[in-house]
Formats: sequence, C-alpha cells, structure tokens
Amino acid sequence: MKKIVIGLNLDYMVRSLIGTFLMLISLFLPVIKNDGKSAVALSSAGGNGGGYVSMVKALSLVFAHEGASKADFVFALAVLLTVLSVILAVIGCVKTSVKTVKVWQTVQMVNAFFWTVLLFCAKSIFEANVIASGFLIRNFGIGYWLGLFTSFFSLVMIMKMTQTNVGYIVLAILGVIWLFPISFIVLTAFRAEQGYYVGYYIPHGFTLDNFKSLFSNQSVLPFGRWWVNTMIVAACSCVINTLIILATSYVLSRTRFRGRKAFMNVLMVIGMFPGFMSLIAVYNILKGFGLNQSLLALVVVGAAGAAMGYHVSKGFFDTIPKAVDEAAIIDGATRLQIFTHITLPLSK
Repeated sequence: MKKIVIGLNLDYMVRSLIGTFLMLISLFLPVIKNDGKSAVALSSAGGNGGGYVSMVKALSLVFAHEGASKADFVFALAVLLTVLSVILAVIGCVKTSVKTVKVWQTVQMVNAFFWTVLLFCAKSIFEANVIASGFLIRNFGIGYWLGLFTSFFSLVMIMKMTQTNVGYIVLAILGVIWLFPISFIVLTAFRAEQGYYVGYYIPHGFTLDNFKSLFSNQSVLPFGRWWVNTMIVAACSCVINTLIILATSYVLSRTRFRGRKAFMNVLMVIGMFPGFMSLIAVYNILKGFGLNQSLLALVVVGAAGAAMGYHVSKGFFDTIPKAVDEAAIIDGATRLQIFTHITLPLSK
C-alpha cells in the first residue's frame, strides 16, 4: 500500500534520496585533480608527479595544518552539511513528516550554497594547505562536479516533494550568482592584501586604509571630488526625472487633448533609437550654450529624455478610476491637489 502524507508528494522521495546519497559518494570520488609539485599532494598521490585527491582526503590535509583560515571552514561546512543532509534523508525516509522534510530542505539549501561557494574559495584553500599548486577551476575532478550537480538536484526534488514552487529555488540560485560579483567587489574594497586581482574569494585580512588612502589629499586621483560630483548629478537627476515622468504620465493618463495619441506614438518611436545617435548634436548644442564641461550639462541631458519613460507610471495611473477625480473636482479640488493628494498616494 502506498504511503500518503498530507502536505508531501512522496513520488519525489526516491529521487531526493538518490541525489542525496550520490552527493555523499562524491566526497570520496576524485574532487581535486592535482598536476602540481607540492609535497603533500605528492605523498597523497602515491609519490607521482600528480594525482587525484578526494574531498575527505583533502579535508584531512587541510586540518592537519595549523591555523585554519575562514575559507577552510567553508570547505569543512560543505562536507558537514552533506553528511547532515544524508542523516536527515534517512530520518525522513524512516519517519516521514512535513516538519522533518522541511528541515531537510533547509539544510540542503544551505548545503547547495556552500558547494557553490567552494568554486570561489577552492584556490585559496588548496594552495594555502599545499594540496595543489597553481589550482584552477579545471583542476576540479568528477567528484566536485557530481557533488555540485546533485546538491541542486536533491534540493529541487525535495522542494517538489514539499510542493514548494521550484521557481523560488531558480530565483535563489540566480540571486546567489548575481550577488557573488557584488560581494567580491565589496570584499576587495576592505581587503588588506596589496592588489585587487587575487585568486581567492575571502580576504586574508580586513582594513579601512583603502578608503582613507582614496579620500586623502595624498591620493593620485581626486576621487573625493569625483564622488561628490556623482552624488550631485545623481540627486538632481533623480528628483527632476521623477517629477518629469510623473507629470507626463499624469497628463497622458487623466486628460484628453488634441494630438495626445500622436505625441505618445512619437515618444515611443524616438525611444526605439539609441541615445548615442544624437551624441554629437547634443554636445554641439551644449557647447553653444556654454554648458559643456559642467555638471549642469549632465543633469540637463538626463532630464531631456526623461519623459519617454512614462509607460510604467502611466499604467498605474490608468488603473485608478476617473470617478475619484470627478468627485474631487466636485468638492473643489484643483488638478494639482488631485495629483498630489489622490493619484500619487493611490498609485504607490
């Protein structure tokens, strides 16, 4: 008789278990293909000029050395979470319940994240612990790629079992991928080591001296002035462009006048052409007015084409019933009062 648990789709239980156990097996498969000449790698490879190292073997070599770094703990967490996920898989199979599977799903989600982080930490981990010299992504063996794939495969199957929308995990994966470059830039800003190009993800030390040097008078480049200029242009453009877009959207949405549709069509057609086509003409116009080489020119150029971005806000204004405007007019409200006190608050 087929077992039924309310809130779970047990059709995906077997696939989840297979993926989880394959992830465990990948720990013992060749995870690192070593072509270097490091002493530890030679001894682990049996004395040859290179060889394969499993994740468990690599982990033992990592913690055999004193002073484990932050990146080393990422490596250890990936192994620990894999084992924990297998334990929860066994518990979930023996005592199937929504709560147990939900915990399994959470652990597996974190596990998949750490398997991904290893892509960025592997170079610093293996080279610092003399496991592989000159490590590159291509030096990963079949064990790592199998573990990475099965970690996400298991997670998707568990989410299907808990009837969770798989779209969430897709968005989570994309979010992690998009956040890695941003986080790398942030970490580089606080990196204590010299140079910005490094082969590892987590800095060896953190410092604020980079910002002090950047904004000090001894800096080679006037970055402080550049930063202030950018803030001025961004603040002015943000306010002016927002007012222009909202005003244009309100007029096109709530009023009717001759040439309205033609004006909207013209804006749409002009918006299809890239802005750099008018670059030379705009520069000559600004030069003629004496506005070139000034911050005002950047603000003016940005505000000049702001009206073409009316489509989104106009769509919101169109959803507000016109009867609300008519009632406000009967009560003596002006168009400006309707715009600021009724239309904008309702469209937030």
